Amino acid sequence: NCGFGCINNLEMTHGIGSIATEFRYTDGKKPCGDLIKTDYTKIGEAYGMKTYLCKSVEELRDALMDSKKQTVACLFDLKVVPKTMTDGYGAWWNVGMAMVSESASVREAAEDVLQHRAEARKY
Repeated sequence: NCGFGCINNLEMTHGIGSIATEFRYTDGKKPCGDLIKTDYTKIGEAYGMKTYLCKSVEELRDALMDSKKQTVACLFDLKVVPKTMTDGYGAWWNVGMAMVSESASVREAAEDVLQHRAEARKY
């Protein structure tokens, strides 16, 4: 909701800040305004899906049970507050990144990547 949260988290972890991975209103040059809220439930309905807007664990459980009876694709809309995911997801992502930069945060992240690569299991 409101962006590509996993990718945004990866960007932040690698010291580069957000590169338009949050859905924000623009000033005409860059996305710097309020978050854009998307009604995925309505979009799913427009495509003929059975949709569920779940605001609690109980609603999600009920929706999952009901979805098993459906004969069409189902969409579960679970609103997530931006930036509330687990930092790093309890894991390390070995992805390419800048190893040379004028940015101190990028250089620190690069050192962290090198350390984790040295510790990674060899297959």
